[in-house]
Amino acid sequence: MNLVTSSAIAMSSREIAELVGATHDNVMKTVRGLIGKGVVFGNETPYKNKQNRQTYMEFILDFRNTMVVVSGYSAELRAKIIDRWQELEKVVAENASTVESRKIARLESSQLTDAIKRDRQTAGKELRPHNFSNEFDMINRIALGMTAKAFRAHHELDKAEPIRDHLSNLEIKCVEHLQRLNTSLIEINMPYESRKEQLNKVYLLRHKRGLIAEVLRIEQ
Repeated sequence: MNLVTSSAIAMSSREIAELVGATHDNVMKTVRGLIGKGVVFGNETPYKNKQNRQTYMEFILDFRNTMVVVSGYSAELRAKIIDRWQELEKVVAENASTVESRKIARLESSQLTDAIKRDRQTAGKELRPHNFSNEFDMINRIALGMTAKAFRAHHELDKAEPIRDHLSNLEIKCVEHLQRLNTSLIEINMPYESRKEQLNKVYLLRHKRGLIAEVLRIEQ
């Protein structure tokens, strides 16, 4: 087991044992011995076995302490630990990028909403809820292949839950880009169908290939 948040990484003694091909008891013994010598720092943490739900103990270690623990193993085994740590660092970086993209997408959403309001006011037309939903549904159909309502139903999400919290980084960037472009096209008074055509072209040129590759990678 490894622990990954948006800003921190830790590796458990159980995962170390799995990566180096040792028993967890032996790894725990090594960690305890190094703690006793004052060269490794950490506390034993309880976890429950999924099979029999019994409580066992493990260590959760940061990079420095993990490297000290595996220093006595062969170069090949240490390389496995380092490679795994780099994978976890990549996850942290992707998580941080996704969080930032969600913030930007929300900002673009607000700007699109404002553009719709200004467009209706300038034309002297009444502003109705469907004026907003039509624009966002168009973008979601292009970027995700379905409306937000259909996405929530497909993924069994609550009706009020933001779908962006369940999109991949590439999907968020695609939605963000299309929202920004649609805002600009509304501001130059381009009709709905013409904007839809332009957004589809941008999706095909800029986003489709990457999103398909991402789906294939996840399904492997």
